[in-house]
Amino acid sequence: MSKQGKRIEIPCSFGTLVAEVSGDPGIYDEIEIDLVRPDGKLMQLCVIGTGPKPCGKDGEYDLHVYTWDGSDESPTTTVYPDMETEFWY
Repeated sequence: MSKQGKRIEIPCSFGTLVAEVSGDPGIYDEIEIDLVRPDGKLMQLCVIGTGPKPCGKDGEYDLHVYTWDGSDESPTTTVYPDMETEFWY
C-alpha cells in the first residue's frame, strides 16, 4: 500500500501496472504509474500531476506529465498541457 493509501494494480502481459498517489499533497498532487515485472523489478512509466508553479492567464497550478522510456533515470518527455485549450472534452 502506498504511503497515502491509494493504489491500483492492473495485471498485464508484461507484469503489473501500478498507479498510486505520490508527490507532496497540497504542493505536488501527483499520480505515478509504474510497471512491475514478474521478477519484481520496477520501471517508472509516468507521473501526472499539479504543482505550485503558476501557468495560464488565471495563474492556475501547473499541470505536468513526465514520461520515462527506461533508458535513463531522467524523464524522456515533459509536457505542460495548455490549460486554456479549446480541446477539453
